[in-house]
Amino acid sequence: MLASGGLGLFLAGLAGTVLLMVLLFKRRWLLTLARRRWLARQERLRARGRSRREALLLARQRRNLNELAALAREQLHRRRDSLSLGLYHQTQECIRHAVRTLQFDRLHALYELLHDAEADHSRVLQAFFQQEAQS
Repeated sequence: MLASGGLGLFLAGLAGTVLLMVLLFKRRWLLTLARRRWLARQERLRARGRSRREALLLARQRRNLNELAALAREQLHRRRDSLSLGLYHQTQECIRHAVRTLQFDRLHALYELLHDAEADHSRVLQAFFQQEAQS
């Protein structure tokens, strides 16, 4: 009787230990799943914020580029009489292309060339376009 009681206590203790291990591992597993869900949600929020910031940055760049293009067009319009018609249209197309493709450096260089009051604009613009064609 004592042996069967001892065996019963042993089996009850073993069952309790197994139950405790199952509960602890289940808890750890549930915490791991919750952490994965939380990390995935956090990454989705970061990605959404990143895409929103990129969209705002692109919009700001376009506004700045359009403003610089307006200044360049104004300078080009002032110098229209000193340029040949083909060079005038080529410069207009260069400004449009720089705005479409977000080429700030190219547009700024063109603006600086047009802004220079001392320069012979026909010769300078032809040299600019030749250099652009070579690169």
